[in-house]
Amino acid sequence: MEEKDLKQIREIFREEFQTGFTSVWEGNLAPALDDMSDHIEKLDTRVETLETKMSNLPDKLYFEDKFADIKGDLVAKLRKEDLKIQRLTEMLKQKNILSGADIEELKKFQIFPT
Repeated sequence: MEEKDLKQIREIFREEFQTGFTSVWEGNLAPALDDMSDHIEKLDTRVETLETKMSNLPDKLYFEDKFADIKGDLVAKLRKEDLKIQRLTEMLKQKNILSGADIEELKKFQIFPT
């Protein structure tokens, strides 16, 4: 084979390869890559939406703070009610309405014993 023949073979191969590759690219690879790009864009949008929602959620410290506030409020109310019961028990004892056994029984229900 002469150099001229080799050049001609190379040129034919190059043209066929380019035509074949272009056909494969346009028919298969390009649409698949476009679909993947569309899916990635949708996923990016969904992730951004989730990140926005997550950033608006209260964190653990916020909840701990709120639970501590509620616990404090409940303890204060329970102490107030406990003091009322203790005072009422003392008043009924002074008026001899409750016996010593009744008083002892009521003391068992004290939330904050003194």
